[in-house]
Amino acid sequence: MDLRDLFKDKVKLAVFAAGSLAAGVLNGLIGTGGGIILTYVFSLVLVGNGYTSKDVFVTAMAAILPISVFSLVSCRAEVLRDASFVIPTVTAAAAGGITGAVIGTKVKAVFLERLFSALVIWAGINMIAGGIR
Repeated sequence: MDLRDLFKDKVKLAVFAAGSLAAGVLNGLIGTGGGIILTYVFSLVLVGNGYTSKDVFVTAMAAILPISVFSLVSCRAEVLRDASFVIPTVTAAAAGGITGAVIGTKVKAVFLERLFSALVIWAGINMIAGGIR
């Protein structure tokens, strides 16, 4: 299904727009969390309309990249002064992203959904327990 057809439904368009705005605001405020909101919103709007759970994850990843870059540049650009840790981190993360994408094509969507849910719960518990200083 073409997204233009899907967004002729004003309610779905409003949910999509509000969720995307919330994801951007959250990501700008705390530097993370936007992908969680996007995944949820995309699940509401896209799944069952010709899109699968894997499509939702891929779309959320594609959308969160520019949001994260903008948040970094606008709020935390001073971190980039010392590239001694940025370059190895980005390189390793890119390699991990490629590896995860290859593995992700070979596993069932339900596994990815459960893994994502477990990571969100773990991150929430860790943050509540004072994991970020």
